[in-house]
Amino acid sequence: MKIKDIIRKYCEDVDTPCGLFLLDMPTGTGKTHSVLDFIVDYVKNDGSKRIFFITTQKKNLQVDKLEERFEKAGLMKEYKERFLELESNSDSILESLDEEVEKVIRSCLPKVNSFENLLQTINIIRAMKDDTSKSGRVAKEKFEDDLRQKYEPAFRKDVKQALDRAFKTSDEKLNAIKKSDKWKWVGTLYPSVFTKEKKFYS
Repeated sequence: MKIKDIIRKYCEDVDTPCGLFLLDMPTGTGKTHSVLDFIVDYVKNDGSKRIFFITTQKKNLQVDKLEERFEKAGLMKEYKERFLELESNSDSILESLDEEVEKVIRSCLPKVNSFENLLQTINIIRAMKDDTSKSGRVAKEKFEDDLRQKYEPAFRKDVKQALDRAFKTSDEKLNAIKKSDKWKWVGTLYPSVFTKEKKFYS
C-alpha cells in the first residue's frame, strides 16, 4: 500500500478514536510528498475535515511545492481562499512588522508601552542578524527569548484589549481586521486570526 493511501485510510476513517497519526518512517521515503498529494486530493474531493500540518522545521513542509500541486490540479482559487501558513507569533511579527505597519499601529494604539518594548527588541534582533560570533549568537538568542516570552505576549494582550473595547463581537472584530485600514495590521502580524475561515494549515 502506498504511503498516500495509508494517510488517506487513516484520515478519512470516521471511527478514528483520537485524530492523531504517527507515520514513523526513515528520511527519503516520500512522507512529505505523500502528505502534499493527499492534501490536494482531499481538498479537491471537498473533504469535510480540517487539515493541520504541524512541524518544528519549515523545510518539512515545502509550501511552494504544495502551491505547485494546487496549481497543477486547477485549484488555485481554493488554495488562496483556504490555505493558511502559520508561524509562531513572535516569528510572524519579526517578519511582518515594517515601517508602514508601525506607523498605523502608532496611530491606532498611541502611547502603548508594550509596543515600544516590542519594537525596540525587534530592532535589536534585526541589527544583530549578521553577527555570527559566539557572543553575538548568544545575545541574539536572549533577545529572541525575551521577544517570545515577554514582549510579544504583552503586546498581544494590549491588542486584544483594544479590539475588545472597539467591538462587541468576534465577527465585528474579524470584519474590521479584514476591511478597516485602521485594523488590517492585526491580520498582517497575526494571521492566525483567520483560522476559522480556512480549511488547511501549516
